[in-house]
Amino acid sequence: MFPSSTRTTPASPVHPLPDTPAPGARAGRAFRRSRRVIPMLTMGLVVPGMVAAIGIPAYAFPAASMEVAVAKAQETAFEEASQSVELLVAADIEVEERDEYKTTSAAELERRRLERAGIHGPGNPLTNPPAAPYDQGAVVDIAYRYLGVPYQFAGSSPSGFDCSGLTMYVFAQVGISLPHSSSAQGAMTSIAASAAKPGDIVVLDGGGHVGIYLGGNQMIHAPYPGTKVRVGTLWGSYWFVRPGI
Repeated sequence: MFPSSTRTTPASPVHPLPDTPAPGARAGRAFRRSRRVIPMLTMGLVVPGMVAAIGIPAYAFPAASMEVAVAKAQETAFEEASQSVELLVAADIEVEERDEYKTTSAAELERRRLERAGIHGPGNPLTNPPAAPYDQGAVVDIAYRYLGVPYQFAGSSPSGFDCSGLTMYVFAQVGISLPHSSSAQGAMTSIAASAAKPGDIVVLDGGGHVGIYLGGNQMIHAPYPGTKVRVGTLWGSYWFVRPGI
């Protein structure tokens, strides 16, 4: 007998299996891929939309939307212009004080404009105005009754007057109705300074203040808060109006 022999079958080569990533690693790679894909999707969707919106003709928008846009643009332009004017006035015009009456910057600007133009009052003042249809002497007498009445903003009674409230109240007693506004009273028929008489209204501060003219560069007026109705001196640039003509 032959000695038994053992045949050894060579083992098949073992091919290593590819590494199987852990679940966390797979998630990380997926997240990185999504970070690259999402911006691409965003660009693909948003940019064409923007281009399409820009390319839409004006008639595609509702008329109301167009009106709102125009109104907004006008409002912005107006605000910018107003700010520029305010800065110019603030830089060029200083607040002044005359007879303890403090003027505003805008009123001072108007005063200087009138002064440079060499005129008193708006338009062409009448050099030969008609007589007043009331007793102007009575206007002065009535005004004197209220000397010492305290100034009150928007006041128009003997408990308190502002400047136009005083003139309105006094003239009402001679049958003349006046607006409670210094600028509105100043816009009435103006007369030349040479034709002014006691009992006319004198307008100062570019229309920001009024008083009852007494003659001799004097007036009765309600100056400002903290004061009382009193006789004062005309100041700056002014003009005269005669209500009722």
